[in-house]
Amino acid sequence: MASTRITLTHLHSFHSLDRELFVRLVVILHHDPDLPNMVINQLAKEAVACLRWVQSKVPPISNLAGDMPITTVVMDRAMSFQYFYKIRFTMISGIKNYLNNVCSIIFADILFWVLSKGYPTMPLNFPIHVPGFPHQTFGIITVIRRSLDYIILNKNGPLTTG
Repeated sequence: MASTRITLTHLHSFHSLDRELFVRLVVILHHDPDLPNMVINQLAKEAVACLRWVQSKVPPISNLAGDMPITTVVMDRAMSFQYFYKIRFTMISGIKNYLNNVCSIIFADILFWVLSKGYPTMPLNFPIHVPGFPHQTFGIITVIRRSLDYIILNKNGPLTTG
């Protein structure tokens, strides 16, 4: 079977649910946090609180009532800020990797759309400045808007399906 080069269109298709959630979190909830999708809003609040603990130098106090109720339901197991604090170095490394190797590619067009409101169109293949980066914990990310037929590369050349 012949291998096929993977394009940005393929990645957008594969990550369509991630992209839809990203639009909700960045575009919709950013502008109006009182929208009816309360579960996503509450999950986002728990995630933000979790990230604060991951970046903290002081461990969280145990909360027997549970400090991440929506995340616990979604994950179908007890989740706590203490758990994430214990694995914070692994999480930081994983988040950096995910930001640079997935998010910066599959969300570049959405970020460009959100960040360029009212500004002239930026040509393709130029870095997009993302407010908040470089981040003190997660470092630098490079986001570059590409054409949909752009061939995704890895360290060995074009990414393929074979």
